[in-house]
Amino acid sequence: MRVSRPALTAERREGVVVDATRTRVLQGLGAAVAVALVLIGGPLPAQAEPTASDLDGCRAIPADAAPALHAEPSALGGIDGTGVTVGIISDSFDSSSTTHSRAADDIAAGLLPGPGNPCGHEQPVELVGPQPSTGSDEGRAMAQVVHSVAPGARLMFIASPEDQDAAAFAQTIQQLADAGADVIVDDEVLFDEPAYEQSVVGRTIETLAAQGIVYLTSAGNYSVGGAPGTASEGYDIAGWSTGAYRPTSCPDAVVDALRAKGRTGSLDCMDFAQDAAPDATDTLRISTSDPQNGVLYWAEPVGAVRGSFVPVLTSPDGTVIVGATEQGTPAAALILPALPLGDYDLSIVRDAQVPITPAITLRWSLKEGLLDAEYHASVGDDVVGATITGHQADESVISVAAASVASPTVAEPYSSAGPAVHLFESTPSGVSVPLAEPMVFPGPDITGVARMRTNFFSTRHPVAGQPGVWEFWGTSAAAPSMAGVVALGKQVAPGVTTAEVKAALAATARPSTAPYAHIDPVRMTGPGVADASAFVALLRGADPTPPAPPVPPTPDVSEPAASAPQLAATGAAPAPLGALAALLAGLGGMLLARARARSGRFRCLCGESRGQWARETPTTQRNRP
Repeated sequence: MRVSRPALTAERREGVVVDATRTRVLQGLGAAVAVALVLIGGPLPAQAEPTASDLDGCRAIPADAAPALHAEPSALGGIDGTGVTVGIISDSFDSSSTTHSRAADDIAAGLLPGPGNPCGHEQPVELVGPQPSTGSDEGRAMAQVVHSVAPGARLMFIASPEDQDAAAFAQTIQQLADAGADVIVDDEVLFDEPAYEQSVVGRTIETLAAQGIVYLTSAGNYSVGGAPGTASEGYDIAGWSTGAYRPTSCPDAVVDALRAKGRTGSLDCMDFAQDAAPDATDTLRISTSDPQNGVLYWAEPVGAVRGSFVPVLTSPDGTVIVGATEQGTPAAALILPALPLGDYDLSIVRDAQVPITPAITLRWSLKEGLLDAEYHASVGDDVVGATITGHQADESVISVAAASVASPTVAEPYSSAGPAVHLFESTPSGVSVPLAEPMVFPGPDITGVARMRTNFFSTRHPVAGQPGVWEFWGTSAAAPSMAGVVALGKQVAPGVTTAEVKAALAATARPSTAPYAHIDPVRMTGPGVADASAFVALLRGADPTPPAPPVPPTPDVSEPAASAPQLAATGAAPAPLGALAALLAGLGGMLLARARARSGRFRCLCGESRGQWARETPTTQRNRP
């Protein structure tokens, strides 16, 4: 099994190229560098938390992200992202007729660059391609966040069309790259991306990464903890997955509902109980006031799908809601109306005429409406709470978790968790084939910050005592905070690769904790929250004194054992190349020691509202809580 970790992702190809910039990066890690041998060791020191940003003198609203990420100009020696172009993908930039400010107001307030910016940053945001006539202008809020961290960076924005699919989204990414972006960030979750292999979006980003472009995305806002007083309290229950489908008989009502939908063949259901009497339902306590959805994925290769699985939800009054599948796609959606408080039985139904037993993943967007789950703990091959899929789990992407600016070393409770696993890879024929070994993504690659103050976004989160000021929540806010940090790094090391950025961010991250007692922090926070000043110093070739290692957490018996074959992440990679073996050896003294101490085992839209989406389609969501 391969484990996607910072500093390992570059090693999928033969050899290691060490140029001047890369040598500085590795030597900054305390590395010994040879022609084809790289050893990495020595993380950077922790710093005292700053209390205010020294960017604030010319801004109408303080730059909250900068001190939380140790990104004040005084800590960076004048590094501000100058010479780096950051491209942003979101719904709209300056299209809304209902927001409390327009782009011109933001410029005058020092919150965006452009002519008249009081801080002297007069290069305006460049709008790429057609702009929508409506939208929430979340892209403008994201631009404010990038500008607050890297005020010298050039900014570009491109709109993500309302109903675009993964292929169209990949074209949008390419447009930003063609326009000159060095760093790209999005806040999109695309439901038509496969869960168990790289999508066309991931392949496009991989190509751009080889050209030196660094891509970031919001991890998602799908985590939700069990309600206080329930058996699920302290658990993240928003997702459920298993390494192999286990068949058992379906409830009669479920079979009848599928027959009424025209299913004529033999049917069976997922057995949720591993070691007890078979149980064809997972009982969920739900209460929602708005329509929501769930998506079921199963592990078959794209282009060669034979099986058929469908999620089904039975309400307390016996009403059965049947999910919808698309022929040839290893996924099915369950579109739910507003659901009154009650206990609902989830079933996963298989067409037994094709008796395959693939891995299964189910992701809910029920948010706080999901209160309790019968099967709330991870046991054996079953992992509860994993909701990262698509390009959020890709070697060429930096997936960003969220923490509050007020407490940046604790993940936000909604921030999506890993692990994710890839079992297939695409081929020129269009038919994917099995990987030689699974590729596991333990969780996000880094944690950024959210809840920054803005002058318009979002009205769901007004700041008490500060009229005209709102907080920007969600991984949609955290991702651009990290795009700003990466821009700072690209200024001092223009040739740095995505793999090297991941390695440097991980090496300098401050250890973080999860908001739930029964989950390993790495599943929600990755290596921890970013430290921009240490990250930049590392890329410049500094070699400060390493901090003491974090204290290992108390083992959690609810998590899968380290030996669980589908989801374990032990840090060992079979049959590595010589350079990869060297990397692993070095990482054993630094990154893996940190990751093991914090996790020994692994397996939207994402901004404005939880339980209510600014826009939501079967294929796309933006990450705003």
